[in-house]
Amino acid sequence: MVAAEQISPSEEGLDSLMFSYSILEEEVAKSYREKVEELNENYIAALEREMANVKAKGDLQGVLAIQKEIEVVQQEGAPGKEGFPGKEGMQATYSDAREAIEAEEEKALGELAAKHIVQLKSLRSALVKASKIEVAKKADAEIKRLSKTGVETERGGDGFCRHFFDCARIEEDFGQSHLLPQAVAGDV
Repeated sequence: MVAAEQISPSEEGLDSLMFSYSILEEEVAKSYREKVEELNENYIAALEREMANVKAKGDLQGVLAIQKEIEVVQQEGAPGKEGFPGKEGMQATYSDAREAIEAEEEKALGELAAKHIVQLKSLRSALVKASKIEVAKKADAEIKRLSKTGVETERGGDGFCRHFFDCARIEEDFGQSHLLPQAVAGDV
């Protein structure tokens, strides 16, 4: 991310900040999509190992059920709902791993959004001081959009919301404290 002090208090500055955020957001999302793809590949490999065991027992229905599960994962990117030999343990392991990946992604996106909101608030303030009220309103709308997104994506009090509200509380309590610029300064 670009340091808030480097952003021009103009519509171009706002557009640049929003563009850089969208790129970073996509990079974070892509890295987690890759983790899910790797999880799916590992799950399919485990299914193939289980299918070898089922084949060795001569269980045609088991082999067909596992083949169907492999097809579902390949097409939908997640396990199916049909039964197959070893389903409970394998799907529970998959679900736990997938939930961990999604929680990490949510936290990473939440941290990124929180930093972006701090930058937007700083820019909004500079825009108001520069009498660029219409552009400041656009920055404010983006702050509200990100804040609303955080509330809607909360899972059980974890991740995005808690982090966002902690950052918002820190900023409200201490203004542009010496802590907040450090969190943003390293992200260019």
